Amino acid sequence: MRTQKRTMQTRAWHRGYRAGVRGRPRTHCPVGALKTQALWLEGWLSGAEERANGTLALFGLHKPR
Repeated sequence: MRTQKRTMQTRAWHRGYRAGVRGRPRTHCPVGALKTQALWLEGWLSGAEERANGTLALFGLHKPR
């Protein structure tokens, strides 16, 4: 089966989620575009919430959006 590339927005959300799960600060957002930055921060917030609540499964690195 062929793998499909994800869009930049999806990648930004997942990278933000991983950063939130790992406990990195949101000020270290590597994204420059406003729309993509908002999605990165949204993912970061989801990851940080799960880290704080302790509801991670395998560190939450494979959570679908």
